[in-house]
Amino acid sequence: MSDATPNAVTTPAPAPLQVNANLLPERQHLFAAEKITDVLPNEAYARIGQLQLSAEEEASLDAPVADDEIDLRPDGLIYVSHEYIRRRFNEAFGRMGWTLVPGSPLIRRPDSNEYFQRWVLFIRGIYCAEALSSAIFRERKQGGDDDEGGDSGFMSIDDLSETIKSNCARRCAKDLGLGLEVWNRRFQERWRDQYGMQVLVRGRRGNRRLWRRKDAPPFTDRWTGEVMEFSIEPAPKKAAPPSAQGTDQPAGPSGPVTTPPAAAPPPAPPAAAAPEPPAQAKPAAPIATPPPAAETQSSPPAADAGRSKDVANPPTPRAGAAGGRKILPTQIRGLLARCANAKLLVGDDATAAIDWLCQVFALKLDDPTRPATTSLLQEMLGQLGAHQVTEVAQKLDQVAKGAAAQ
Repeated sequence: MSDATPNAVTTPAPAPLQVNANLLPERQHLFAAEKITDVLPNEAYARIGQLQLSAEEEASLDAPVADDEIDLRPDGLIYVSHEYIRRRFNEAFGRMGWTLVPGSPLIRRPDSNEYFQRWVLFIRGIYCAEALSSAIFRERKQGGDDDEGGDSGFMSIDDLSETIKSNCARRCAKDLGLGLEVWNRRFQERWRDQYGMQVLVRGRRGNRRLWRRKDAPPFTDRWTGEVMEFSIEPAPKKAAPPSAQGTDQPAGPSGPVTTPPAAAPPPAPPAAAAPEPPAQAKPAAPIATPPPAAETQSSPPAADAGRSKDVANPPTPRAGAAGGRKILPTQIRGLLARCANAKLLVGDDATAAIDWLCQVFALKLDDPTRPATTSLLQEMLGQLGAHQVTEVAQKLDQVAKGAAAQ
């Protein structure tokens, strides 16, 4: 009897795959240019201008940007994040209703670490906008400066490509009218005055004036966590009085001003001559203008005109410690941040910070029975004068270093 199984099926060996090169479609870059300076192929603009938006889509794009969605760069410019732009696109057109297509390869500028790339915005398959952006590739370096609170400027190649794409998304959104407020100079100044603040940040290359949101945390050292910023008192904006408009000479506060102009330097006054009292000190009585000869005898030389003017007309002090200038709210917030960094303020418990102020600066509590909260600490810091802010900040930094060492 034969050993072969009568129902066995023999499987033939597979034949090798035959590929005909003539049947493969020709590879073409339908939407990308070969060079960054070239325009896109004609296929990219095939249906340009044919996109029709509904009333709901128009309203979604025209919606104003909320103040919480706007961020402030350290150089003072405002912007909206790429996450906000993508979220608004999803709300208007749906998640798969729009896309960004690379319009060119990632190209490096010769003899530089700067890379360029173009991205094209398509909505429902129709060309809508395109933008070009660049970013600088930086390798990681040890001991880099960290004034902006970043990662020493380090950027990998994938982060660089994503940054360029996000920048192009924000620029393409301008063509659709999305977030145009942040590109308006007047809107930027009004928003920055209301929600931003400028601080002095101590860095390894010196002090720098940087901007941040008022509700943002202070600038800190990336390695030690030490607060690196100091508050800056904003300069008051002086508006010209109505009587001084259209004239070359500014009008005085209540009549003729006795201070002679610095353009005509008179001889030095006698050593025993006392400065004249300020004109503002007697608002009720009329001020008589002295004759020119008397002005010549009592006026200081031009070299000391600024100093003598300050002595004769001292600024009116504001209410504060020891009759000095009052501490500003921005300075109080900076000291609160330092108290928290020194572990003297934990949440809303300010017991350690209040005890420290009473011991070091001899501050007194109006009501010892009040709970030691952050609001009470703010009131105590308000008792300080502007001339004490630097001393308090330095002592708090020393306490913070001691706490970090432990």
